[in-house]
Amino acid sequence: LKKRGMPGVFSLNTNCRNTAPIARKTAVLTVTPPAKHLKISGPKVETMYYNQRNEAVELIDKCVRNLLTGGTYSRDIVILSTRRLENSVLSETSEIAEMPLTEVDDIRKMDSRAINYLTAHSFKGLERKVVIYVDIDGFLKKEQRRINYVAMSRASVLLYLVVDEQIKTEYEQASVDGMDVLS
Repeated sequence: LKKRGMPGVFSLNTNCRNTAPIARKTAVLTVTPPAKHLKISGPKVETMYYNQRNEAVELIDKCVRNLLTGGTYSRDIVILSTRRLENSVLSETSEIAEMPLTEVDDIRKMDSRAINYLTAHSFKGLERKVVIYVDIDGFLKKEQRRINYVAMSRASVLLYLVVDEQIKTEYEQASVDGMDVLS
């Protein structure tokens, strides 16, 4: 293709999708080197830990309430998961912050009057201002890092990680192990 069509080849070394804190946290936890230039400043990534399902639901509900009262529109928020809703920590939840929790299997059917829930796989290539990432299976295995990268890098302004206390040690280990990618 290069020989026949002489296409323009550009090196993409500036991240314009995510804030620097999102790009750095994603890089560290997935051991994926970040773009050379991180231009957009923003708030730090927030990690919230829970022990039981009801705690996770309460953390997510409080987070979304704060976002909505702070002026964020529901259409700018998405909950991403490694699992379908029926297998999620949110499986028994029909509302978040008094708004319907809607599982979306076709991105063209996202509801701007609801909190949309999608699998990370189905949201690949898309983005939202706010991503709340739930049902994280781990941080150390290659496949876990791959799906975590997809989910985490969808956030353009705010990223919330909702992490089960059972994998907190993995999160901490990945945070230490991945620091090398920033140097």
